[in-house]
Parts: sequence; structure tokens; C-alpha cells
Amino acid sequence: MKLKAIAKLIKNNKYIYTVEETEKSFWLGNGTAIYLVDGLPLMTNEQLLIMFEIPEKDKPKYHFSNNLKFTSQIERKDCIQAESIALMLNMTLQYSGYTLVPLRTEAGLICIEEQYLKPLASLEQGYELYLRYTDENKPYIVAKDGMFMKAVILPCNVVDKFFCAGVGEILNLSTLTAENGNSSNEAESFLHGRE
Repeated sequence: MKLKAIAKLIKNNKYIYTVEETEKSFWLGNGTAIYLVDGLPLMTNEQLLIMFEIPEKDKPKYHFSNNLKFTSQIERKDCIQAESIALMLNMTLQYSGYTLVPLRTEAGLICIEEQYLKPLASLEQGYELYLRYTDENKPYIVAKDGMFMKAVILPCNVVDKFFCAGVGEILNLSTLTAENGNSSNEAESFLHGRE
């Protein structure tokens, strides 16, 4: 797990969420996403601020929580029966100031912020994403390294009528472009540079 990438998320929000998992692991994040930190005991707030090199003058700006209400609704077992694969589509979207990764799930389209995948980049085997639901039937995404759960990411709730209208316009324009005879060879030459 990339601690520097987690630190960046925390610094952006000025919010540190921690929950102990075992004597040598804990969950760390900013409340929108949490990551399993293996090989370290649960650190104090002061230790985290020092580790993340937060200047003394900025320390009062940070908020801390270990509110178990958040994780009590998150199933932290590595595998559960009520989960399904969430496939990343081969694109990102810029929308309302967010860079979104659209996911194909059994519930339809779910978007997560791209920044929350960055701490997972160091996982040797890569990762897979799965859709789960809280007891209140709210969706969330878990990232696994093989069979082992490494992160929980809450969806970005952007899919509304305005989002659908924008995506619909892109679809209509794309269909028009394809009907006008632009071939995939032209698209490939654009992506790889024209000669």
C-alpha cells in the first residue's frame, strides 16, 4: 500500500480516519476511502501527523475519527457471498470537478474518484474491485489483492439526470461520428500520432 498516496488524500481533506484491525494492522483513510495498513500497530494521531510530515502550524486544521459507525456498516471479511465483481470501463470522466472511474456493476453504473485507486498501485498482484452493500442497502466498493481485502471506497454520487443528459449527448455525437464513416483506423492514427 502506498502510504504517500494515502497521505495525499488525507492532506486534501484534512481528515484522518483510523480503526484497529489487529495488533499489527489498522485501517487508515479520510472517511471516503480506507486502506488496510499491514505490519504496523495502530498509530496515535500525533504519530500519524509526524509520519505524514504535517507542519506544526497546520496540525490544528486536521480532524480525527475512529468512529466505528462507519466501519460497522462495512463488512471487513475478505470474502462474502453477497459481493459481485465491479469492472472498470476503459475510460475516465471529468465531471463536476472530479476525475471519475466508471464501473460496470450488477447495480448499473457506479463511479468512484480516480484518486482513491492510487494507494493501490503498489500491490504486486494488482487488484480487483467488488460491489458490496451496507445493511441499509447502500453500495460501496472493496479492492482486493487476490482474495484479501485491502481497501473500501465509497461511490461518488454523481449519476443524476444532468449526468445522464451529458452522457446521452456524448453517445449521440459518437453515433453521428461513426455513421459519418470515420473508421477505427483513423481513430488509431489519432491516438498514436499522425505520420
